[in-house]
Amino acid sequence: MAIHAICLVKNELDIIAQTLATGSEWADSIYVLDNGSEDGTWEFVKEAAATNPKIVPFRQDLSPFCDSMRDRVFAHYRDRARQGDWWCKLDADECYVEDPRTFLASVPRQYNAVWVSCYNYLFTELDRAAYLLDPTSFDGSRAWRDVLRHYVPAGYSEARFIRHWWGLESLPPWNWGPIYPRPIRLRQFMYRSPEQITRRMTTRADPMARGEFAHERREHWRPDIPADQPFHWSERLAMTSECFEDLGDDTLVPQPISNLPESITGPDAGGVLWRKVRRRLGASANGPAPSGPAEPGGLSPPH
Repeated sequence: MAIHAICLVKNELDIIAQTLATGSEWADSIYVLDNGSEDGTWEFVKEAAATNPKIVPFRQDLSPFCDSMRDRVFAHYRDRARQGDWWCKLDADECYVEDPRTFLASVPRQYNAVWVSCYNYLFTELDRAAYLLDPTSFDGSRAWRDVLRHYVPAGYSEARFIRHWWGLESLPPWNWGPIYPRPIRLRQFMYRSPEQITRRMTTRADPMARGEFAHERREHWRPDIPADQPFHWSERLAMTSECFEDLGDDTLVPQPISNLPESITGPDAGGVLWRKVRRRLGASANGPAPSGPAEPGGLSPPH
């Protein structure tokens, strides 16, 4: 089982080293597309790739951001994957609580997708006080999970791991197939310092105007501020009284996931190609997915 991660980056120099280092602990390949960084992120990725063969710089793409950019990377490297491998959507500002390789190895064959339980780490009034005393402690030279200690459960989920099979033609696929009911936990360090927050919002201003990054819109954070006022990083300042503290032992608070889809097990599971596979293997359209070896001729179920 190999894990192929696709990472889109733009202006993430203060965290990309940590993300690539932790990702390299469980991923076999990390394919990186840079969307026009101006802070040295792309140069760092290429330098890191010179000593870490798991890091694969794809290219710089200066076209307007859209989430389907990952599909361009997938199309380029798709032939590297084999039946039973996994594809991962890896953001530049995150790390997993559980080891994804161990987690995925325990996912039964009939499941094709794993979603996440996300915990957002925020810049609080305590972090602001520490920053004023020593701004260098927020420059990314220390592990962010040791710097930012307060988080909020995101309460939403998205697919991060897709099992490869011969009929997988795009990421995300138009039909997930059976989704593993247990999400994997994820720490995301969205807001890390005044400079980073300002840079993040400046970087995302144009995509937000086109409808991307809806969760970043001002009305979700400060509905009391007129939309035509200039943005200031302090709008993302969180109060510790509204957060949970990370005690360092991975016992994050449980959270309900409002948008986690039900596991698809009906006749449409896996789409048209999967139904053809089931018929070829002699399985009932509504029965359990085959778990035995492939039939002669190399045809096997998506796993």
